Amino acid sequence: MDPATNYPTTNFAAHCAADVFEKNGVKSRLLSACTLIQADIQYCQSKGKKVLLSIGGVWGGDPAHAYNVSSVANGQYFSEFLWKAFGPVDPTWSGPRPFDIDQAHPTVLDGFDFDIEIEFKKAPGGYAGYIALIQDLRTRINQAGTGQIITGAPQCPLNPDFAYMNGIISAVKFDKLFM
Repeated sequence: MDPATNYPTTNFAAHCAADVFEKNGVKSRLLSACTLIQADIQYCQSKGKKVLLSIGGVWGGDPAHAYNVSSVANGQYFSEFLWKAFGPVDPTWSGPRPFDIDQAHPTVLDGFDFDIEIEFKKAPGGYAGYIALIQDLRTRINQAGTGQIITGAPQCPLNPDFAYMNGIISAVKFDKLFM
């Protein structure tokens, strides 16, 4: 999360312009001009394809690649943010919805995929923040009855150096795992 705005950082390569959302006049690292992705998501969904938001990826200490969810409270906050920004439309939400074409054409993603590559024994809070995040998302999905899924993309579990998601996988329910 960007400490100045409490919005997550996004990176969609060259599929978004450099525009970002602002909060109280402060620019975030959450991309806002993703018109190609907006149209593509709705097109793919119209063809029966599920579109997931992937969270994580290459981890690093720099702000663009540091994505540790360091506490249960942060995990619950992040879950609420993801749900309201990328899930079913909540009319009380005044925060960003990066993939909506406009209010008449909202984009509701089909789920959330976790590719967590941070070494948790070195991360503040260990697995607790991610467990809270995924459990809270699961509760929201179940309550809404909208059919979103939660998937994971752990590194090869046979190599202990890359088994960063083991503690999460042991604690929460994933609908699918992509090794």
